[in-house]
Amino acid sequence: MAGTVARECSKQRTLADTTRDRWKGQGDFRSTVNRPNVDSTNRDTINCNVDLDSKHCRIYYWVCQRRAAAPTLTAPAPHGGAPRPHERIHVAFCREGARLPGVPMNPDTNTAEVVTLEPPHWSELIDPAAQDTARLRSFGKELAALNKRVEAELGDDDVRHILKLQRFSRTMEAVGRVLIHVSPGPISFSAGVLSLFVHKQLQTTEVGHTCMHGAYDRFDEIPQFHRKGFSWDTPIDEASWHNGHNLKHHQHTNVAGKDPDIHFGPVRLTEHTPHKEHHRRQLAYTLFVLFPHFTWTMNWHFSGLNDVYFGNGQPGERGVDDLDFLPDLSWESKKAAYKAAFRKYIPYSLKNYVFFPALAGPFWWKVLAGNFIAGTLRDVYTAASIYPGHVGEDVDTYEPGTRAGGKGAWYAMQAQSTQNYEVPWALSVLCGGLDRQIEHHLFPRLTPRRLRQIAPEVKAICKAHKVKYNTGSWGSILRKALGRVSQLAQPDTKSLTPDTHEQASEQLQPLHQTEAA
Repeated sequence: MAGTVARECSKQRTLADTTRDRWKGQGDFRSTVNRPNVDSTNRDTINCNVDLDSKHCRIYYWVCQRRAAAPTLTAPAPHGGAPRPHERIHVAFCREGARLPGVPMNPDTNTAEVVTLEPPHWSELIDPAAQDTARLRSFGKELAALNKRVEAELGDDDVRHILKLQRFSRTMEAVGRVLIHVSPGPISFSAGVLSLFVHKQLQTTEVGHTCMHGAYDRFDEIPQFHRKGFSWDTPIDEASWHNGHNLKHHQHTNVAGKDPDIHFGPVRLTEHTPHKEHHRRQLAYTLFVLFPHFTWTMNWHFSGLNDVYFGNGQPGERGVDDLDFLPDLSWESKKAAYKAAFRKYIPYSLKNYVFFPALAGPFWWKVLAGNFIAGTLRDVYTAASIYPGHVGEDVDTYEPGTRAGGKGAWYAMQAQSTQNYEVPWALSVLCGGLDRQIEHHLFPRLTPRRLRQIAPEVKAICKAHKVKYNTGSWGSILRKALGRVSQLAQPDTKSLTPDTHEQASEQLQPLHQTEAA
C-alpha cells in the first residue's frame, strides 16, 4: 500500500515540476511533496500532498486511499469535510486578481475559486490538453442545461406568438395586394409594395425558416406550423432545403467538403475552396445576381442544380469538382435536381406573376411590377440577413475532414464559425432572429423569440469558457462579409486575420480533429 501511494506522490511531484516550469513569470515558485504517510493508528489511512507555491497562488493536492480518516491539513477540504476515499482534491488559494490555468475566477471576489475534481480529471489544472477538454466539457454542459431549461419553459405563450405573427403577416399580404391592385398613384403603390414585402419577409424567415427547423413540432395544437407538411411561401423546395440546410450545413458548419454553404454557385466563401478564374467576378455576382434573387438561387443550390453546372469547388474522384447533393452526374440525378427545383419555381411563379396580375385586367403590368419589387426586396433583405452569419474575417473555417471531438467541442465550433449582428427588435423579427445566428446554431429548434431571450446568457457562457463570441453592428458585419468575398476573389487568398484560424486550430484542440486522426 505504501508503495502505491509513493508512486502516486512521485507522479504528483513530476506534475508539480512541470507546473513550475510552465508558470514562468509568476515569481519564485517552489514545489514540495510530502513523503507518504501511513497513519499508525489506522492502517486504512494513507495520504500525501503536493504543495505548489508562488507569489500569486498556492495549490494543495491531497490524495486519499481507501477508508481515509481526516488527515492533518493546512486548509479544510472544499466540500467542508475530510477528503473522501479515493478522492483527489485540488485547492487553489490565489491573491485577488491572480489567474491560474484551469481555475475559474469568482466574479464577486475576483479570486480563484476552490476546485474539486474527481478522478480521472485530477490533472486538468496542469495538463493543457486536459484543461481544454475540461473547458469544453463544462461549456457543453452549461449550454445543454440552458437549452433544457428553455425547452421546459415553452408553452402557450409561444403558440400565441406564432398565431399572432401569422395573422399580422396575412393582414400585410391582404393590404399589400389590394393597394398594388387599386393604387391611384405612386405613394399608395409604394405602400402596397412595402406591405407585401413585410408579409413575404416574415413568411421567409420568422415564420417559414423557424417552422422548417421544426421549432413548433412539439405543439400538437398548431400542426400547420410543423416542419413536415409545411408549405413555405418561397420558391424554395422544402425537402431539398431540409437536406442541405438542416442536415448538412447545421451539422458541419464551415467544414470544407461537408458544409454546402461554404460556397454559393460560383461564389467562393472559404480559403479551403480552390480558386478558379470565374471567382474573380464573384463580388459583382454576389451583389447583382445572388442578392436580388437570393431565394431563387437558394433553390438552385439546394435542389442540386448547382452540382450539375458548377460542383462545389472541391477536387472529386470523377475528374470534376465534387458534388454537394447529387450522387453523380447521371441523367437520373440531373432529372431529380430539375424536378426538385421546378416543383417550387413553377407554382410560385404562377401565383405571383400570372394569377394575381391576371386579376388586375389591363393593369396587369402594375401588379406584376409590384409583386416583382416586393419579392426582390425580400431577397435582398434575406441575403443581407444570412450572408454575414458565416462569412468574414472573424469567422473560423475548417479544413476537409475536420470533426468535433465531443459535444462541447461541437458547440464551440458552431459558435466560432458563426457571428451575430445587432439590430432593433423590429428588424430582428424581419431577419427571423438570424441576427442571433450563434444562438440559432447552438439551438436550431428554438424559436427566434427564445433566441433573443437567451442571447445574453449564451454570450456570458462563451466568455467564461474562452469561446469566441463575435458580434457587431449589422453594417460592419455585412461590410466584413462582402470584404471577405472580395478578397477570396483573388487567387492564393490567405485569411484576413491569419491568427484567427491558426490560433483556433491550436486553442480548440482537442476541440476538433481531422478524420485521418
